Amino acid sequence: MNYFEEEKYKKRLEIILKNEIYTNALRKLPKKERSMFIMAILRNDTLEYSCKILNISKKEALELENNSIKHFLSNVKKLSTTNNESSGLNGK
Repeated sequence: MNYFEEEKYKKRLEIILKNEIYTNALRKLPKKERSMFIMAILRNDTLEYSCKILNISKKEALELENNSIKHFLSNVKKLSTTNNESSGLNGK
């Protein structure tokens, strides 16, 4: 990873870590999905690298990446709803 890629990664990671909902949404992912999310989305690693690290095919990697994004966003939505309800923002 060169300097500019590392800086992009740090900024993406900072966004996740500054937001409690995003952090918790990431933690809720299964380990393999979380690994793929970090490699594909945060670090922007190549598909080939992710396949090698996770010891999976390209087809499996793409499916895992799509699922990790879908589950991350679903977790964010659930956690946001829960957060709003517990904060009294739902009008009660």
